[in-house]
Amino acid sequence: MKHVHAIAHALQDASGNREFIGAVSDITERKTTEEQLRRSAQELKRSEFYLTEGQRLGQAGSWAFDPSGFFEYWSRELFQIYGLDPQMGAPTLEQYLATIHPEDRDFMAETIEKMCEQGSGCDAKKRIIRPDGAVRYIRCVGIPVLDNGLLKGLLGTAMDVTEQEQLTHELQRREAYLAEAQRLSQTGSWAWSPDSDIRYWSEECYRVLSFDPQDGLPRFEEFFQRIHPDDQPGFRELVQTAIREKSEWETDYRIVHPDGPVSDIHVVGHPVLSTSGHLVEFVGTVIDVTERRRHEEERARLRQLEADLAHINRVSTLGEMAASLAHEITQPFTTARNNASAALNFLDKKPPDLGEVREALDCIVSDADRAGAIIGRIRDHIKKAPPRKDRFDVNEAINEVIVN
Repeated sequence: MKHVHAIAHALQDASGNREFIGAVSDITERKTTEEQLRRSAQELKRSEFYLTEGQRLGQAGSWAFDPSGFFEYWSRELFQIYGLDPQMGAPTLEQYLATIHPEDRDFMAETIEKMCEQGSGCDAKKRIIRPDGAVRYIRCVGIPVLDNGLLKGLLGTAMDVTEQEQLTHELQRREAYLAEAQRLSQTGSWAWSPDSDIRYWSEECYRVLSFDPQDGLPRFEEFFQRIHPDDQPGFRELVQTAIREKSEWETDYRIVHPDGPVSDIHVVGHPVLSTSGHLVEFVGTVIDVTERRRHEEERARLRQLEADLAHINRVSTLGEMAASLAHEITQPFTTARNNASAALNFLDKKPPDLGEVREALDCIVSDADRAGAIIGRIRDHIKKAPPRKDRFDVNEAINEVIVN
């Protein structure tokens, strides 16, 4: 199919007859070119729409900077990011620098100067202060446009990364808290894969196990050689069992530091399995329990001293009690002996005084009963028996004290 363009002109002769004279030209190629231009214009318009919408959704704007010192272009999204009025046009370099946080302003001015002088790109993060006072974090990426080595201009994007930066700061803050908690508790965290060796050590893990983080992650065998030789066989067997059974494990071992001291370590490991049940790695903690062990040993020593002191006190108390009991028991025995001696004297009389003898024997029986009562009370005290209540004659007790 061809596109043609016809032009005709009417002529009339002397007899009044008319005829048309004209020309016909093939404009197919022109029509094709016009259609291509129309489609290109539509495609360009659609691309601009997609670019604008993409910048809006991604909170990213684009810009062009002339090395002579002014912005040739700012996208609509860039005006929104900076809170500036598009009707005012692209800002001057001075107006742009005025939007930047005072602490970042010199850095950005130097970055722009360096890009223009060296024809280099940039990937910088800065803070801006919007007209409403809000502080936003902006990532700026720029590239040079060169023509035969000559700098023609700078093109780039600016993206609002405030949310990401806030999340990063929050993560860093939490990591700092975690690191401080690990330092205070002398607890390190780790991850180890039987297939790919040690994957992660926290800062405190390096310190507890006496490795330098500047040297990077050690290999498992390097760490294993730090374990006290007497503890190595049991530790290796425990780990092999945990790998085989894919189970949690927990144990104590000693670390011999390069400079000589020995630390007591408590380790806990937890298996991480894939969806298919394959052992991916172990994660866990190491705790320096050296001070805790020393405190426990010191407490045990103090408890032993307390027990020894209590024993000494008991022995001393028993000694005092024995002396008191000896006095209490000796008294009725002495009285009984005196009464027995008196009874013998009464029997030696001519004739024997049997009445006095009987009275002396009654006293001996009474003294023996009193001694038995004292021994009975001692036995009840030793057995921690409840107190007994007995009736007694107060007058008789007084008279007995007076006699003795």
